[in-house]
Parts: sequence; structure tokens; C-alpha cells
Amino acid sequence: MFKQKETLIILWLTFITVVAWISLSIFHIWVTSTISDIDTMAIEEINPAFDMNTINKLKAREIVVPIYQYKETIRENIATPAGETPI
Repeated sequence: MFKQKETLIILWLTFITVVAWISLSIFHIWVTSTISDIDTMAIEEINPAFDMNTINKLKAREIVVPIYQYKETIRENIATPAGETPI
């Protein structure tokens, strides 16, 4: 009987500690959580009115011409003889 009572006390104190910890964590988040102006601006809805004329022109294109061409450059590793390093 004595061991059961000790176990019950330990379980009860552990339960109270866990509940207090979770409650205080939620309270801390609720008190300190703020949304800055930049974040508020970032989560605003965008205007759903698109320029349909431009979208239709883009859909009508048959060939997409890239603005730039990728140029591949080849570098040579030129080994230089090791000389004396000035001090």
C-alpha cells in the first residue's frame, strides 16, 4: 500500500507539472506573439483582376524566343611554378 501511495503522488505531481508547463507555454506564446507590418503586408490578398488581353497574347504565341543565350565558358587551369614567397 505504501508504494502505491508514493507512485500516486509522483504521478499526480508529474501531471500537474506537465499541465502547468503546457498552460504557461500557451500563455507565453499568446502574450508575446505579434505580427509585424511587413508580415501583415506579405499576407494581404492579391488583386485577382488580371490583364486578360496580355494573357491571351501569351497563349497565342507559338514559339517562345529567349531573351538571352547561354554561353559556355571554358577555363584553363594554368599551373604556375612555385617560387620563393617574399617575407
